[in-house]
Amino acid sequence: MRCLVTGGCGFLGSAVVRALLERGDRVLNIDTHSRIAPVPSLGNVAGRSGYARLEADVSDRSLMRAVIAEFKPHCVIHLTAPGANDDGVTPEADIEKALSVVEACKFHLSRVSENEQSAFRLVHALHARHAGHGEDPPMLSPRDATSAAAGRLIETWSRACGVPTTACLADALFGPWQPEGALVTDLLVSLLEEGVFILDDGGGTLRDWITADDFASGLISAAIHSQPFARYSFSTGAERSDLDMALTLCGLLDSARPLGTKGGWTDRIQIIPNPDEPVPAPHLNSDRAIEELGWSPNGFHDGLGRIIPWLLTRLNPSPTPNLAAE
Repeated sequence: MRCLVTGGCGFLGSAVVRALLERGDRVLNIDTHSRIAPVPSLGNVAGRSGYARLEADVSDRSLMRAVIAEFKPHCVIHLTAPGANDDGVTPEADIEKALSVVEACKFHLSRVSENEQSAFRLVHALHARHAGHGEDPPMLSPRDATSAAAGRLIETWSRACGVPTTACLADALFGPWQPEGALVTDLLVSLLEEGVFILDDGGGTLRDWITADDFASGLISAAIHSQPFARYSFSTGAERSDLDMALTLCGLLDSARPLGTKGGWTDRIQIIPNPDEPVPAPHLNSDRAIEELGWSPNGFHDGLGRIIPWLLTRLNPSPTPNLAAE
C-alpha cells in the first residue's frame, strides 16, 4: 500500500509512519519539520526502503495536488496540527491545510479508475472532546478550536467533493516520544528532574487513555477497511482521572527508580484542589472499530510498560544516541 502521511514527524504521525513501514508499506511523509534537524522518533527509518519525506507546507494547494498526483497514494492520513502554543494560532492556517488536502485528493481521484476511487480513503484524527458530541459545544482553547474547525471542514467538504473520508476519534494519547506539555511527560520529567510535581487541577479530570501506537494502528486499519464517511472511536477502556494516572506512574517509578529515602514518589506530588466539577471523559466505544476494522490494540498496560524505560533513557542518554536527521 502507498500511504501519504501529513504531519508524519509529530508524536502521532511518527507512530503512524513507523507502523506503516513495519507493515512493508510505501510511505511519503510531508511535514514542515526541517530535514536537517533530528527527528528522534523517526531515527530508525531514515534511508529505509519505501520511505521518503518532503519538507513542505500542506497548505500549498498546487504542491499538494502535484505530489498526490505523482505519488498516487491508496490512502492519505492527515495529521497536521497547530503548534504547541496558542500564541499566533489562527483558524485560517489549519483550514487552509484541510482544504488543500481534500482538493488534492479530489484531483487525484478524478484521474484514477472507479475501483481505485472506491478503495481510496482520506483518514483524519479528531480529538473526541472536540468532535461535536452533545448539544452544547465545549469551551476550547484557540489551538483546540482551530483543530476542531479543520476536522469538521474535512468531514463536510470531502463528502461534498466525493472524497471517501474516515474520521477517527480518540481522547488522551500517551507513549514514548510524547512531547512536553502532556500530563504524562510533564509529570515524569518534573519528578525526575525537580523532585516534585504540582497537580493544579485537583486531579479530577477524567480521560480515556490510549497509546499513540494503538491509535496509529487504528488509523491504518481505517485506511484499509473503513466505510466511507464514517466515524470510528478508539478506546482500550482505560478511563482514569489525572490523579489516578499520576499515582499509577509513581508506582512504576517506585519499581524502576526507588527513592533512597523514606516514602515513595507519590509523596512528591502536590495536589491543588479544584472547586469546579471534574471534567468527564468522553464516551468512546470501540466495538465498531474492532468489528468492522479488525482493530486489535496492545492495550493500556503495554503502553505503561514502555513509557518509564523510554523516559529514563531520554533523561540519561547513551554517549552516542541515535538521533540522526533524515
